[in-house]
Amino acid sequence: MSNATYSDSRGDDEVAAEVRAVRPEYADEEAEAAELEAAENAAALEVPLSLRVTRDSTPRSADDPPPHH
Repeated sequence: MSNATYSDSRGDDEVAAEVRAVRPEYADEEAEAAELEAAENAAALEVPLSLRVTRDSTPRSADDPPPHH
């Protein structure tokens, strides 16, 4: 095996410029992924109207027993 080390012939300024150039694209891709994940989570939480639990609209006094569900 060779003990040769890899050395980048590009300078730090060139690498930094390349990083700055791709950063906005990376940020856009991350934002799109986050939006997709949020939409998937929202869809998973949607419940049909017939299955939603609603509060009983009948007024009760403090002496009435709690409703049975």
